[in-house]
Amino acid sequence: MRRRSHVKKVFAPIWLITVTLAISSQYPETHPQVVQTDEVHVFLASSSADIRPLFVAVNSTLTTFAGDTKLRIIVFMPPQYASIVEASIIGLLPDAKGSFSIDSTSLDVKRISQLPGVLPTNKTKRKELANAYNFAAYYIASMTKYSGVSKAIYLDTDVVVLHDISELLRACCTAGTAVAVVEDCSQTLDTYVDLARLREEVREHKEHLDPQSFEAEQSRLLSSDGESICVFNRGILVLDLTAWRKLGIASEIERWMRVHATSTRPLYFQGVSQPPFLLALLRRYTSLDLAWNTRGLGRGTINAREIKSLIAQGMSTVYLERAGFKGDRPFVSPFTDVSKILHFNGRHKPWLNGRPTSKMKGSTAVCGSDVVPCATLWWNYISPEAEGLLNQIALLIKPLY
Repeated sequence: MRRRSHVKKVFAPIWLITVTLAISSQYPETHPQVVQTDEVHVFLASSSADIRPLFVAVNSTLTTFAGDTKLRIIVFMPPQYASIVEASIIGLLPDAKGSFSIDSTSLDVKRISQLPGVLPTNKTKRKELANAYNFAAYYIASMTKYSGVSKAIYLDTDVVVLHDISELLRACCTAGTAVAVVEDCSQTLDTYVDLARLREEVREHKEHLDPQSFEAEQSRLLSSDGESICVFNRGILVLDLTAWRKLGIASEIERWMRVHATSTRPLYFQGVSQPPFLLALLRRYTSLDLAWNTRGLGRGTINAREIKSLIAQGMSTVYLERAGFKGDRPFVSPFTDVSKILHFNGRHKPWLNGRPTSKMKGSTAVCGSDVVPCATLWWNYISPEAEGLLNQIALLIKPLY
C-alpha cells in the first residue's frame, strides 16, 4: 500500500515571524536541565545559515510521531542565530512548541575543532562536512545537560522521517554495543579504509597492548576480509548513551582520527566523520532494518555493486528501464514506498536544486514504484510559503554566520 504524505500546514504569516524574531532577540537561551524521563529525545546538529533542511527534518518528525510519551527535538547550533531559528520554526510549526529547542552551549565546538581532520584543509574533498557540528552525535553522552538521558536518537538534517521515530528506541541495543545503525552491505569497509594500512597500524601497536587486548583488537578489525565487511551510515543513529560512555567510544573515534593524521600515508580515503566512526564501532553495533535509513538519495550515480544489491532485494530490470538508467545514472532507490527514513546524503541536496520538474527526469535520483524524482519526497514537507519565509530568515542569519 502506498504511503500518503501528511504535511503540517504553515500557520504563521510574515508579520508574526518578524515580531517573534524581534522579541526572541531580546532574551538569552534558557532551557531547563534535562532529567531522566521516558521522553523520546531526538538530536540534530546544524551550522548552516540555510535552515530549510532542518525545517523539513523537524516537520516530518513531528508529523509522523505517534508515541505515548513526550517528544523532545534538540538541535545543536551556533549561538549567533540560535534564538532566531528556534523562534522561526516554532512560529511556522505551532506543534513544535514544547517539543523543539535549540542548544547552543553543550557542544564543545572549540575543543572538537582542534582535533585532527575536523576543520577543512586543501585536501578535504567535501568541505561542508568539515566542521565540529558534523561530529556532534559522538559527544552527546558526555554532555552534562543530558546525563539523565539513557537512550537517544541522532539524525542528520538531510532526512525525511516517514514513520514514528519512537519505535527506534526499542531497537537499541544488544549487550556489548552502544549504537544501533542500518548496515549497508552494498558498500564495504575498503570503500573508505586502506585495509593494508589498517593491518599495519594494528600490528605496529601490538607492543603497546597487553596480549589479550591485542587479540581482541585484531579479532575485531582483521578477523575477516575487509572487502566483505559491511559499512553503516552515521546519519541515523540510536545511541545507548550509558554504554557509549562505558565503552569510551568517543575517545576511540578520536584515536583513529589521530592515527589518520599522523600516518605515513592516509588511513582512510574519503569522508570526514564517517571513517573513524566505522573503525571505532566495527563489530560493536546493533543492526536496524534497512527501512530506517534509505540512503544515497542526494546522489547522481550508483555503482554496479549497489545495483546488484538492489536486484537481490527484488528490483527488476524493468524498473531500471523505466528510470532511464544508463551506465551509472541516475541513482535509483526503488523501495522508498516502504521506507521509514529517507536520507538525502550526497552532493545533490533537494533544496539546492529547486523544486523538481519534468525536465529533471534522468538527471537526479529516482524513487519508489512510481519512479519519481526523490527530491519530490523531500519537498512534500515544505510549502512554497514556508520556503519563502525561511529564505528571508536566511538573509538575516548570513551576516551572523
